[in-house]
Amino acid sequence: MSVCSQATLVTQFSVPDCVPGVSYGCGKDGRLWTRHGCRGHFACSAAPTAGTIRCGAYQSIGGQNCSCGSTLASHTVKQQTDYYEKKSIRAWAVARNATRTRKARFVAAQFWIGLLTEPNAQAYARYLVPGGLRPLQRKGRRTFTKCPNGEWDSKDDTDSGAYCTSFFPVSQSCAAHIIGIGANWVFTRYATTHGCSVHAWDPTLELRKEHERGAKRTNRLAARAARPQNVTFHFAGLRGADRPTGAQSVNSYGSVNGADMLTLDAMVARTRGDGGILRVLTVDCEGCEWASFSQLAVDSAAAASLANVEYLVVELHVTPTLVAPTLAQFVTFFDFVFNTLGFRLWSLRSNDGFPRDQQVVDFLGIAGLPAGLCCYELGLVRGEALRRP
Repeated sequence: MSVCSQATLVTQFSVPDCVPGVSYGCGKDGRLWTRHGCRGHFACSAAPTAGTIRCGAYQSIGGQNCSCGSTLASHTVKQQTDYYEKKSIRAWAVARNATRTRKARFVAAQFWIGLLTEPNAQAYARYLVPGGLRPLQRKGRRTFTKCPNGEWDSKDDTDSGAYCTSFFPVSQSCAAHIIGIGANWVFTRYATTHGCSVHAWDPTLELRKEHERGAKRTNRLAARAARPQNVTFHFAGLRGADRPTGAQSVNSYGSVNGADMLTLDAMVARTRGDGGILRVLTVDCEGCEWASFSQLAVDSAAAASLANVEYLVVELHVTPTLVAPTLAQFVTFFDFVFNTLGFRLWSLRSNDGFPRDQQVVDFLGIAGLPAGLCCYELGLVRGEALRRP
């Protein structure tokens, strides 16, 4: 049996350096040893005829003791290791880059969580309407708002509409897409009284009849007030690019019919020319917002459907019992809405949600998002509305 008399590094494949006497060498038992993550091919002696052995634990910061009795000829070593070891080096590089990306996203998530918990902090001034937000207490909700002249138009704190006439579009050509109704038509009536045609979307099977009746009822009320009857209900829902049509899910409102699920740009394309230009958008769809806005963030053609939106209301769902965000989706939403689209926050309120939904997905809780709240509703505005006196 051959013994190790003079360890020599032939080829290094590990990321940590192989240093003689520190991370590799000959042991008293005649075997070659490696430590500190060193991995490669070694000769056990200085003899010209000495073969080579592979030693070192793969993907480990530890080490290995290797027998010198089964050496390989140099051409055999090359055949066995060229592909495997070089691929391993690439895998390590990919893993390091992925770790750096996750760390950067986690830091970004902590920043945006700060906006949800302490929106008036100086770090967020650029994301708020001028003058910042003032805290309110409304029915146990934690609310911040800045509607000019102290105005707060909401008569109903149970729905997901943020109401501010000062920020609402005044264009004669106004279409509002309201995604997620939940049998609540308050914001729909608000939008129609301010001159918008409404396309209301909801795919909940148990509420379909109620929603069809609600649209008709809202149009009758408009007719009595001598206003246009301009509310259309669509039995369809919102999805991202990666959610296959036909997939079904269940939430606290009921079961979702996945037969007609559309991306936002597809919704706009389906209704184009019907009721005016899309200027108002509300999204409250039990978690579908994450995939939908992630799709818009990477698809500039799809994002063009938001080009004229001035008034945006989104309820963000952060509970694992609904469609929870990934770390990438959470960060992407805020970066896209605030930095790419240029919206500013004028209203923020928390929502306890249904009892089963009063929890926070793990990574957001670790990053600092308070436990026990399922949702956060954001009222956002940009463009002409910000320039009005």
